[in-house]
Amino acid sequence: MIRPPYLLALAVVIPVFMPAQVTAQPAPAPPPLVDIPGQGSEIFRWLFHLAKIEPLTVAEAQDRIRVGSFQDVIVVVLGFHRTGVLPDHLQWVGRAPEAGGAALVAADKQVDFTATFHSAPGDIAKITGGSVLGMGKDRDWFFMGQPRSPFVESRRPPLGATGPEWELFKGLNRIATSQPSALKVSSRLVEFRSVLAQLPKTCQTTDSGTPFGSRPLDPNEVFAAGGSGLLPRNPSRLGFRFLALSDPNVFLNGMLVPPDTQEPTDNLEFANRVVKFLSEEEVGGKRKRTHCLFIHNGQQVTRFDDLQSFLRPSPPPIPLPNLDWNKLQEKLIDYGNDLIDRVQENDGLNRAALGHDPDVQDQRLRAFLKGLLIVLSGWAVWFIVSKVWSARRVQNHPPPPPAGRTAPVTENIPRNGVFDRRERELLRRNNLFEPVQAVIRDMFAAAGAVPEYWDRDGPSMPPIGISEVVGRPGTLRQALADLWKIGYGRPVVVTVQKWKMLEPLFMRAQQAFVDGKWWFKSVGPKPDPTSGGESGA
Repeated sequence: MIRPPYLLALAVVIPVFMPAQVTAQPAPAPPPLVDIPGQGSEIFRWLFHLAKIEPLTVAEAQDRIRVGSFQDVIVVVLGFHRTGVLPDHLQWVGRAPEAGGAALVAADKQVDFTATFHSAPGDIAKITGGSVLGMGKDRDWFFMGQPRSPFVESRRPPLGATGPEWELFKGLNRIATSQPSALKVSSRLVEFRSVLAQLPKTCQTTDSGTPFGSRPLDPNEVFAAGGSGLLPRNPSRLGFRFLALSDPNVFLNGMLVPPDTQEPTDNLEFANRVVKFLSEEEVGGKRKRTHCLFIHNGQQVTRFDDLQSFLRPSPPPIPLPNLDWNKLQEKLIDYGNDLIDRVQENDGLNRAALGHDPDVQDQRLRAFLKGLLIVLSGWAVWFIVSKVWSARRVQNHPPPPPAGRTAPVTENIPRNGVFDRRERELLRRNNLFEPVQAVIRDMFAAAGAVPEYWDRDGPSMPPIGISEVVGRPGTLRQALADLWKIGYGRPVVVTVQKWKMLEPLFMRAQQAFVDGKWWFKSVGPKPDPTSGGESGA
């Protein structure tokens, strides 16, 4: 879900995309926002609403086709529920360009456009339906470092290529995807003649052609393709605009305005460019498409302003009484001055503290001053004695720990001394190798470890004997070998996270030694080992 603090940014960004005459006027403060589903397309549809584009139903679109009035219609198809089957509403994607309209189709399921543009011979283009995964090690290639969310890479137009479609991805390098597929362009049909963007070359795809594992992307498998201009088969001689993407998730609410805990994206700017690309047209004079058939996951959408349903209305103002605040302020000041005068005239403070009788007031004042003097004298004596005692006291510090052992934690160790600084340095570097090495060596020393000989990797571990009660002796032997490498091998980095995984292994190995389940053969087993039954050590 998109939380209200993140959508406040949307309230600031959306007016940027509005016409100049609207942004020039002072806008009222936006009302508070409630949760908006991250998987919806309300924000994307709101951009159509700001562009003054009206929604159409399928029945209204059919009527416009019947009377030949489809040149001002935009067809938007986002996502499909089924794979391998051409949905019925894809017919509108092919009819719109032929009539001088515009179309956008974005899907990550398997879709073949050959039947959509049936007037062209042979294969045209298809969305493979496979999942594209990033295989590179550079986290900057992926949104939030996730291999399933690679960023889109825009392509430069070929020499001499022109068209408004080349402005869609220009300068945007953080268009985030979510489990995209690949668009394979087989024929440079006019609608697909411009390959606009691709996925990183290190990505691989899994589809029906790769039953085992994955394969690199084919050079013809891209992310986006489109076109614009005049179609020879259009009798009205009106230009068309078309765009196909292999991921509909780029237009979801959670991708257009991600939470503050996530990285920023260019998806909102890209969505605004798409709306302008589909609606604006300049061929033989300015014109604008004003109606849209919007289909999301197989369902037609008949409202573009439903983002308003997520706005919480502001509470009505609290009614205030009609008071003359200037006169009320004067009355309050006069009342306060009169109250202070009466307290001073009646000697209210002295009477409240010392009583009403003058003789009693003198006695109480003397007693109060005498007690105050005694308290101050006692505090001065205590302060002087404590200073003298601290100056003469011998500062005893614990002896330094033996080599290879960690210093015991006692109350006498100064927290701002060398030990505390060493502890902070270990945590700052995220390397607990020294204390971990010490505790592991303590365990092996208690078992009587005497290294047989030294080599380039350190002393070799003596032969180990394992009791018959151990259910998996091979696992225990491997665990001891891994701990020996850390205790006596080459220094390695032991992070806090790695020690959290090693600590249970160390504790089980230590307990197994205490129970007499393993020993060094040069020392022999402990006398009278306690049998623990079947063990998972």
